[in-house]
Amino acid sequence: MRLGNTAVAGWLTLTAVALGQAEYVLHELVAPEGALDVVVVAIDAQGRLAGSSRFPTGRVAVTWESYEAQPIVLGSLDPGQWSEATGLAGGTVVGVSGRACGFDGAFLWRGAVEPLGPDVCVPTRAIDINEAGEVLLLVGDQAQPLVWPAGAGSPRVLETWSQPATALSIDTRGGVLGASAHHPEGLGRTRAIRWAPDGTAQLLGMLDPDARGPDVALDANIAGMIVGQSRVGSLGRATVWNASGVPFDAGQALGPSVGSSLSRVNDGGVAVGVTIDRAIVWDSARGARLLLPLVDESGAGWTLNEATGINNRGLIIGNGRRFDSRPRGFVLVPLGVSCRADMDGDGVLTIFDFLTFQNLFAVGDPRADFDGDGQFTIFDFLEFQNAFAAGCP
Repeated sequence: MRLGNTAVAGWLTLTAVALGQAEYVLHELVAPEGALDVVVVAIDAQGRLAGSSRFPTGRVAVTWESYEAQPIVLGSLDPGQWSEATGLAGGTVVGVSGRACGFDGAFLWRGAVEPLGPDVCVPTRAIDINEAGEVLLLVGDQAQPLVWPAGAGSPRVLETWSQPATALSIDTRGGVLGASAHHPEGLGRTRAIRWAPDGTAQLLGMLDPDARGPDVALDANIAGMIVGQSRVGSLGRATVWNASGVPFDAGQALGPSVGSSLSRVNDGGVAVGVTIDRAIVWDSARGARLLLPLVDESGAGWTLNEATGINNRGLIIGNGRRFDSRPRGFVLVPLGVSCRADMDGDGVLTIFDFLTFQNLFAVGDPRADFDGDGQFTIFDFLEFQNAFAAGCP
């Protein structure tokens, strides 16, 4: 008997549960009313999320205060235009929006959509934001990468050797990850690069020195571990570079002829990505693994197509499908970590969780918006009390 993809996915899930190997619970993100899909691209340290949904009138950026919250539709820079979220940190969302003048425009959302970047209508895209509030922008027809400061100060322009370069993320320390074919030492090949905060460009090593590329760096953690993809022959492989730029083939556990890539890494050294339209997780102890077999019975019927982010609590986000072809955003919560009422994060429920909640509520911190309606009311207290009474798993 030959099983279809859905049957195989269900069998893998049930096998993982039966063997006691499940590590995650899957939560599907709530779609905005009238939306045709949900795509999630970013998660911050507090577990807030950002992405977009497609409506009959076009795609619009969306954020969620938690994986259990109702979605907040952000809107766009100009009425009737599309928008997409691309990054998130500290509850601040950045992204790209259509503009009435005909060019894409970068935006920042902190309760309302605001324009970001040069004060003229030139092509501008916000790519990512770090915890310090620095935003990676691509500006102009040549998509010049620059780092926009969180407050007063001048933007930091990245060296691209007078040629276009690919800049894809900004890390906690202000370094930028990407690729370029024009680094003076790159010999004309597209090489993975990290631009340091001081402006110097670090050329990262290649898995296969004879390959033509392209190689690309996609993220880095606080320890300087970098993840992305490097070529072995014509095959792209998930790659981890150490702080010195030495590469390691992180995709080898998936098979010698299997393509893969890692897109995000947390400070614990756990990375996520994709292989052949399937989401993966990697760590140094166990190598690269498919994510679906690690999900408990909540993953039944799902296909996890990609993992797009992971935070330091180990929450993994991504996109997949369940029983149909409609894209759906998901969050994988490690078993034993899904206790919202543990506000101080010490693993037990005490009076200090009540005090922490009250302090967050008093300053309007989104973590205290327990019912996810964007307001701070008595209903948030009631939701918190219910979660506290339910206890932690």
